[in-house]
Amino acid sequence: MKLSIICLTYNHSSSLFQTLDGFVMQKTKFPFEVLVHDDASTDGTRDIILQYADKYPDIIRPILEEENQWSNGIAFDKEKIWPYVRGEYVAFCEGDDYWTDENKLQKQVDFLDSHPDYSLCFHPVRIVDQNNPAGEEIYPDQRLLQRAGELNFASLLKRNFIQTNSVVYRWRFHKESYNLMPEHILPGDWFLHLLHAQVGKIGFLPEVMAVYRRNAGGVWTGANKQPQWFCRCGVPHIKFFEEMEKSFKISKAYEREYFSYATCYAAQYLNDKEIRQCFANIKGPAKYKLLNSFALAVLKFMRKITLNDISRKYKARYDALKLYLLWKK
Repeated sequence: MKLSIICLTYNHSSSLFQTLDGFVMQKTKFPFEVLVHDDASTDGTRDIILQYADKYPDIIRPILEEENQWSNGIAFDKEKIWPYVRGEYVAFCEGDDYWTDENKLQKQVDFLDSHPDYSLCFHPVRIVDQNNPAGEEIYPDQRLLQRAGELNFASLLKRNFIQTNSVVYRWRFHKESYNLMPEHILPGDWFLHLLHAQVGKIGFLPEVMAVYRRNAGGVWTGANKQPQWFCRCGVPHIKFFEEMEKSFKISKAYEREYFSYATCYAAQYLNDKEIRQCFANIKGPAKYKLLNSFALAVLKFMRKITLNDISRKYKARYDALKLYLLWKK
């Protein structure tokens, strides 16, 4: 098997036909498989997957859960999907995104086959905002590429310029431990890019060959803007930067401090019930449940300060970091 596609789905019945059609339309000179993981959807997603598996049995390989794994804090990618990967190369596309070029995989595999010192290859994608049809954009655009400079491991450590449904990896985990990939971090795809860029060069094809859908229910809705987003995603981001420091031997102190402070600051705009709900929805091991008490402690001191007072502003940063360190213990 030359290439494996990993497709994660959960209640994607409205978009999954387009996603799966983007897979089966691929014209390749090599065999490929699609591992479609459904996390116990309730909207008919499972039936769509089985329909395609019946029609394309040599391509579609369903992995169907009876109980939702995400809500149980299980790292289902490493435990439920990666062990089934057979391809030398691996591509990703979630159930609400899709590919638009029938030769996408062939082009990327041709590049990697002819450049054995490259460990991944990506291309730009079109971003479609379902709430703002006029707000389409290309990612990464020329300005971002210029800021990134040479597309290598060092530039990827500074910023993520790779959209997940555009990348094909020379899969590192056939020979190395899954434990290289930490659990319960955001953004996990950036970390996966880095793990592959750590062992080879980054290839770039300038053609737009996929679409990424931005929707109201997505993880990145309200990113860096809404207090609910910080309360839901702030701690996994802090853990992400900690793992970067540990795995890649760089300092991300500024980013850790920013997310600690921003998460605490965001809490003052929510009432106790909203905070409990945000933190209750954080997925992960049992210790993540302690975030309910963390949130309430944050709320108590955030209500006592005003950001017009500079000294108190810096005290808030200190207290935010202190509370996070207490939570880690």
